[in-house]
Amino acid sequence: MANLLRAEFYKLAHNGSFWMIGLVSFLLGRVLLLDGRQTSHLFYSALYNVPLLSFLTNIWGAIWVGGEFQQGTLYWYVEAGHKRIKVLLAKVVTYQVSCAVVLLLPVLLCGISGENLVEEKVFSALEFGIISVLSLVVTLAMCMPTFFLAIAFRDIGRTLVASMVLLFVSIFWLNSVVAQSAAAILPMGQLRLLCEQPLPAFMPVIWVVDVVGILALFFCTYGIFRRSDLR
Repeated sequence: MANLLRAEFYKLAHNGSFWMIGLVSFLLGRVLLLDGRQTSHLFYSALYNVPLLSFLTNIWGAIWVGGEFQQGTLYWYVEAGHKRIKVLLAKVVTYQVSCAVVLLLPVLLCGISGENLVEEKVFSALEFGIISVLSLVVTLAMCMPTFFLAIAFRDIGRTLVASMVLLFVSIFWLNSVVAQSAAAILPMGQLRLLCEQPLPAFMPVIWVVDVVGILALFFCTYGIFRRSDLR
């Protein structure tokens, strides 16, 4: 497992697409902040824009996971004697870490800048830590469906199309008559609620819905991957 993780993180560090998408995320996030801050704190303003930037991780997931089938990398891992569950774990860990870097690292930098450069004292260190952890859990839940789709479709094109359709369906629900109930269970809506209601009462819902959702999607993905012909 350790060797698989080292190999995956080495590939990630040398993947030009990852750094390009990360740069685009950073620049787009700054543009959206200039267009108008939605809250009184830089951290929440940057976090408010994360759902809009999630299309970047859809693109990245299609490239990073879906492309592995086209290149035959996963096949060679299995042929080398690695168990499929370990191969899948290594891939999902690196994928989720990369998504967190792309979407949340700029938010964290904004939070630090707001606290130290412009002296925005909105919350304590404990509150900042809790909100950061909640934001991470929600972001991982938001990115997990693309990983599932990439394993299910085993290519870049269909994965990208399906993940974008899912993104637009989520946006439609969040702008429909069921927006309030949808926002509590959809990760995109949960991030917006975190910006509007710091340390909200619905925190247990986030833990239950998102953690269970991540685990359920992972085991569904493993069920597909275990029966996949990787050639």
